[in-house]
Amino acid sequence: MGWLIGYTPETWGSVNISDVERDPVVIWQRRYYVVLAVLTGFILPATVAHVGWHDWDGGLWYAGLLRGYLHAHMTFLVNSVAHHTGSQPYSTSQTARDNTLVALITSGEGYHNFHHRFPSDYRNGRRWYDFDPSKWLIWTCEKLGLAWELTATSEEEIERVIVSVKHRTLRKGNSDKFVVDDHDMRELHATGHGLPSMTWDDFQQQTSTGRCLISIAGQICDVTDFIHSHPGGSDVLHNAIGKDATDLFSSSKHSTDAHRLLLSMRVAVIGTSSAFKVE
Repeated sequence: MGWLIGYTPETWGSVNISDVERDPVVIWQRRYYVVLAVLTGFILPATVAHVGWHDWDGGLWYAGLLRGYLHAHMTFLVNSVAHHTGSQPYSTSQTARDNTLVALITSGEGYHNFHHRFPSDYRNGRRWYDFDPSKWLIWTCEKLGLAWELTATSEEEIERVIVSVKHRTLRKGNSDKFVVDDHDMRELHATGHGLPSMTWDDFQQQTSTGRCLISIAGQICDVTDFIHSHPGGSDVLHNAIGKDATDLFSSSKHSTDAHRLLLSMRVAVIGTSSAFKVE
């Protein structure tokens, strides 16, 4: 519970939430949070019970205090039970698990292993029969024009991850590569054979034309189409354009899928001469 009681920014990493911070509804809610919490959590239940059947104290205790107590405990089952008991079909690199019972209690939040593996996905329960009212509500809001740009991981990618986890579990005994080390970086550099060569000056020139290129382990990656989908926010990649981002990438906890995605973005390798076609 330490992460809840005490806030230490350095343990959370850098995530760009500027769009949320600019949202007028969020701004209004944060400004009047305490007032809204007291009004809706305690005064409103007591008022409804008093007007309806002259039982303000029952409304305060049962619909206010007891409800808040039970709600807090059910909510934080996700951070306890769903990190202790359940299945791990999508990732074994952390403790998050899919727990159907927790999902039933928390309106779908119990599919925690999926959420940790695909944090940008608007769903927790990906299958149509998974109990996830939040998913159904968000989907309905999109159809009504109240939500947009929903991110949903393709079934092909999900199935590939499931097969990959099963393979690693059998091969390595329930382990999962999570953080890039020096050996991984050497392998990444070695796989650059066959890519065109680009000098550092050409790399800089290409970024000046608007291309979002970064250098990782001596290889040039084009993140133009990915920059706005980066889970940590677009600013992280914007600040790395035209620079060597090897330390930035290796110091973060990137999943195996992130490494594969990085490999798919390679367009050239850094060399002393350039064989890269400038478009």
